[in-house]
Amino acid sequence: MGQENDPKESTAGILINIGKVKASFFINKSNNEACATINKKGIISHVYVNSKEFENFLRLCYYRETGKAPSKEAMSQALGMFESFAYDSEVRHDLKLRVKEVNGNFYYSLNNDNKEIIKVSDRLAKIIQTKKPYFTSNRNTAAQVKPDLDNGDIKLLLKYLNLKHAYQTVLLLVYIVTCMIASIPHAILIICGEKGAAKSTTSRMIKSIVDPSNSDILSMPSTLENLELILTSNYMPVFDNIDSINQAVSDIFCIASTGGSVIKRKLYTNSDMHIATFKQCLILNGISVVATKADILDRSLLIELERIKEQDLQDEKTLWKNFEKDKPAILGGIFNLLQKALNLYETVKLEKSFRMADFTKWGCAVSEAIGYGQEAFLNALEKNRLKLNDEALNENVIATVLIAFMNKKTSWAGSVTELFNELTNTAFQQGIDTHSKLWPKAANVLSRRLNDIKSNLRSMGIVFTIRHMNAAKMIEIKNKNAKDNLNEDFKELAV
Repeated sequence: MGQENDPKESTAGILINIGKVKASFFINKSNNEACATINKKGIISHVYVNSKEFENFLRLCYYRETGKAPSKEAMSQALGMFESFAYDSEVRHDLKLRVKEVNGNFYYSLNNDNKEIIKVSDRLAKIIQTKKPYFTSNRNTAAQVKPDLDNGDIKLLLKYLNLKHAYQTVLLLVYIVTCMIASIPHAILIICGEKGAAKSTTSRMIKSIVDPSNSDILSMPSTLENLELILTSNYMPVFDNIDSINQAVSDIFCIASTGGSVIKRKLYTNSDMHIATFKQCLILNGISVVATKADILDRSLLIELERIKEQDLQDEKTLWKNFEKDKPAILGGIFNLLQKALNLYETVKLEKSFRMADFTKWGCAVSEAIGYGQEAFLNALEKNRLKLNDEALNENVIATVLIAFMNKKTSWAGSVTELFNELTNTAFQQGIDTHSKLWPKAANVLSRRLNDIKSNLRSMGIVFTIRHMNAAKMIEIKNKNAKDNLNEDFKELAV
């Protein structure tokens, strides 16, 4: 039997002809994946060719034309051909999840049945519809409620929060508004507090405001591949009840915060590349500060929650009913503030450099728009930095011992091996178990561990330099604050 009479080929041919009429194909620039533009009951959507949404659309079109269901093999052949159409078209668009920036205007996808979008310009925030290829979605992307732009008030959210420190109010509200800006790096939000502090509920509420999803909070996945999948399918991934994160996960989170890509083979049997591109708003929650590495802490905001008093407890049904009632006004307040901040942004002048300069400058503009003012936000950022630095040093056994060792010394110099021996003795005096896995087993491990906390120690006034000299590795440590701890005789010598 010839190929033209093969029923599988015939079905695939019909599917291909339907797709050529019902869809147009292009490539998403951000990850080089094939996409299709489709029209469902007059509503334009932009979907990935390999998505369930496109496959279901194509299957339904086939059924309406033939009265039959296409086979799995025929569908696979047709989808492969549509992918080829997309790459052959040389058309490129930049699809985003949830937020996008175009020509200085901000866009936010409500992802509802009408595919409505919030457009924020320097003039106003309004709800629009557009056929332009701005957004895509996936099975996890849920619809957002329509914001009440006439009665917006972001501070309604404060009714549902139990913040431990007042300065963290400005940090959290500013953070949420800046989540609507696609082009900038986003701080990693760390929410901590004892049992009963409503960490999960607070995380869910923030997630619901920024990026409602069908799975709102998640446990940390066991593999990096699953972590990348979560990051690419959520604009705001929320990881719940985390104890700690390892270096590999920390590296991925840093990429997701400031923006970057991870490239790997699509299949182990070929050389085709899959590009996972991230610039997400991340939330991590746990009883203690879950991140301790300097690179991730430099990108983080810490929000501490207090345990809710028994008399203030509400049942879940009532709490969420009230929150959902306030949510349109909270959202309306966010977009109105973003519009005001857009006009204030160019007036912000930062007197010094910051680790996340774009986030900081926009944060100042948003803080001004809310009414807190630029200085209140910068002061809160500094308190945040000091708090996270303290947490990082308190959680690091080497830092604890080194600070104790340098307590009354203005300087110390010697080989790294000599320092290792000195710190081991100090640890013994401090009652610290040097046989645990937290303690370095050799001098070369010590030098690597010290470099991990170099910026944290600098904030405490302790700076060091490691140099190679002949066959030895030498280290010089200076303690800029030591003279404050010395008695008067030693102070004269230290000057």
